[in-house]
Amino acid sequence: MLFFGRWRLIANKVIVSADRVTKANYYWYYDKKNKIHVFMLGEHKPSVDWADWTEETEEKAKEWYDNCNGWLLDI
Repeated sequence: MLFFGRWRLIANKVIVSADRVTKANYYWYYDKKNKIHVFMLGEHKPSVDWADWTEETEEKAKEWYDNCNGWLLDI
């Protein structure tokens, strides 16, 4: 895990869109200040305001991250 300031990087992975061509990094951060899990699509710089998704509990955050497999790129 990486720590920087109020943010902790929990995990990241590459996800692929339905066309199996477009790829993007997907990051899972923990915001220690707001005590919230933050997910960023394609951005290595975390932000609660620009988050793709947020979760309050680690259990729900892990479920979200594990189930994210690329469909987000097709919205």
